[in-house]
Amino acid sequence: MTAKRPLPGLGVLVLNKNNEILLGKRSDCQLYGIPGGYLEKFETWEKGAARELKEEVDLDVDPEKIHVVQVFNALEEAKQYHNVAIILLCEYPEGQEVRTMEPDKCAGWEWWSMQDLENRIEEIFYPNRQVVVEYKHILDIDFMRKTLAKSNHIKSSFHP
Repeated sequence: MTAKRPLPGLGVLVLNKNNEILLGKRSDCQLYGIPGGYLEKFETWEKGAARELKEEVDLDVDPEKIHVVQVFNALEEAKQYHNVAIILLCEYPEGQEVRTMEPDKCAGWEWWSMQDLENRIEEIFYPNRQVVVEYKHILDIDFMRKTLAKSNHIKSSFHP
């Protein structure tokens, strides 16, 4: 059965100490995208992001250290693409190695500077391109560092 859209898609901005973002070359379209996937039933956004990071790049990140930074409607009618995009942010866990865990889905991972994001915009997968164009405030290094420094942040779910 084909899933009906829109689906809740998670994308994780992984920021390293050199202020670079992790992107992988997708096998389905040959465009670059941040690690991510789809939210599973009864999963918080942060736990889903941590799961996707482990599944795709073999990084262990505590969900408490993952921050929601933007939610938007990723809509490209001409390509029949429609997701609810949930963009999260985490710091690269030093001492861990980025590995390509799903080579059938991703050809490999690269660190991109903020300048690379702007200069290579046509190489970026649609919803991630929308972040660079429409929501570039979340790619501001000061914003990202301040967000990562917060010990409390907006939670994606309410548990009575």
